[in-house]
Amino acid sequence: MICRSTPRLKSTIGLIIFSSLAGFFWWLFYERYYRYKDCIETAASSCLNAQGDNLIGAGMVWALPAFIFSGIAVYYLWRVIGRCCANKP
Repeated sequence: MICRSTPRLKSTIGLIIFSSLAGFFWWLFYERYYRYKDCIETAASSCLNAQGDNLIGAGMVWALPAFIFSGIAVYYLWRVIGRCCANKP
């Protein structure tokens, strides 16, 4: 069955916004922690990267908003997809 109804604009905009925010925070998590995870764990406190930034294990905190915004984005994705096929006969 092909869905012919269109999702609401509000849900689509929410999906775009929260997906963008999730992507941004995942990028921050990668750049501030995951990329240098081995160095931080070896040093047991902090690590200096090539630019001279002092990276610490607290960079992992960026994963929390990334998870939250990813969850909200999945919810909006469900709403966009669900609205398409909600009126099945």
